[in-house]
Amino acid sequence: MRLLYRLLPFVLAAYISLPQSMIFPDTAESYDDQYGLGRDCNSPSIIFREVRDGALEGWLPLLGDEVPGFDHVALQIDGVVYETHPGYGMGTYFSKDGTDSMEVENKSGIQWQHTVETFIYNSRANETSLVLDYISIPIDRELANEMRSFILSVCDYQYIFVDQNVKGIVNNLSPSAQKGSNKSFTCVGLIEWASEQAGYNHGQGLVPDHLESVKFAVSSDASSNIEIPLLSPQLMYYVLKYR
Repeated sequence: MRLLYRLLPFVLAAYISLPQSMIFPDTAESYDDQYGLGRDCNSPSIIFREVRDGALEGWLPLLGDEVPGFDHVALQIDGVVYETHPGYGMGTYFSKDGTDSMEVENKSGIQWQHTVETFIYNSRANETSLVLDYISIPIDRELANEMRSFILSVCDYQYIFVDQNVKGIVNNLSPSAQKGSNKSFTCVGLIEWASEQAGYNHGQGLVPDHLESVKFAVSSDASSNIEIPLLSPQLMYYVLKYR
């Protein structure tokens, strides 16, 4: 048991990590153009974002940015971003070109304070954006509308703050925990839960159930089995990209 816990961070990193060349395009602009991420934002999408310092919003706080890939994911529809987040610094956030701005409160949990442009740049005045990359993958408008409705139905649910140890990861990042079983969500848990509630893929959501975790039997007692969570923004991106 102790050995498995010690190996868990490495198992997680190896399982969900992909070569950088597979995860990120050469430039964000190439995907920006491909998926029509402009000021009109006519196509609903799932947006993935990678920030240089993943300590605040990273899916796996124990490893921070040591695990390559996106550390945040949200739903975008009609130019508004729906997400759960530990809390942005309060202030006015601007788009990269400075033509779009939004007043953002310091709020932890489900929120829709950002436009696509301010979400992508994620920076206030006189700050340097820490966003390394972003990718937007379009989804069906009907699905997006249903997902938004379900997200709004749990707007009082909180963001999961994970204890930065192996036991905390196992307990708090299980798929069920990420997807609101304790009235709190991770960023990817919220998006996956909303897609499941909307009935996508026969109710399995954007990420098929069998990819969300792996289970290890450590004794004949089933109650002592360990479930290693795999549901992450990077995994969701991989599934959507290569579906």
